[in-house]
Amino acid sequence: LGFKRSKGGQEWKKKINDVIIRRVQFNFNLNEKERWIGIIPTLNVWHKNIQELKVSAGILDQRYYKDSATVALILNNLCGEKSYNYNLGTNPEGIVDELTSDISKFGLPVFTNLENLDWILKNLSSNNPKEWCVPSASDRARLIPLILYIKGRYGEGLRAIKQLKDGLVTRDQIIPDINHFEKWFLKLNHN
Repeated sequence: LGFKRSKGGQEWKKKINDVIIRRVQFNFNLNEKERWIGIIPTLNVWHKNIQELKVSAGILDQRYYKDSATVALILNNLCGEKSYNYNLGTNPEGIVDELTSDISKFGLPVFTNLENLDWILKNLSSNNPKEWCVPSASDRARLIPLILYIKGRYGEGLRAIKQLKDGLVTRDQIIPDINHFEKWFLKLNHN
């Protein structure tokens, strides 16, 4: 499939071109008392142009520019809320076979969507946060305007900020806050 894992890493990467990198990342949780391990496979895509704007806006620290996902979906949700919980002592080959099968069947096809800015905009337009390819309303309120700006639709991006920030007044989770982001975005029109 062309994915490569760095030594000691928890993710496999595949560079599509100079602006897109696909990644499959695995997070783990261990329940020692009940003796099981949970695996959370995430499919994410790194978009260079969006990441550069996030750094410029102060949303993303330059140190994490390459490591941070732009958009992501959890495999469990793509498979109908399936869980990957295994009793300690379960045959590892069976776990690998199940994960590989589900990633191939449900995960790989979604990468094309996660690379497509129009699809991302449509995804983030959903009223159901479980469908979003970002973790929070705060991320959504920044990503939609950035994509609209990249697509040459600055005015729509500015309107989107004004509309989306109303829902963030008391629960904005990103620093700098949405008002700072809006001021930064306004300056883009003058560059």
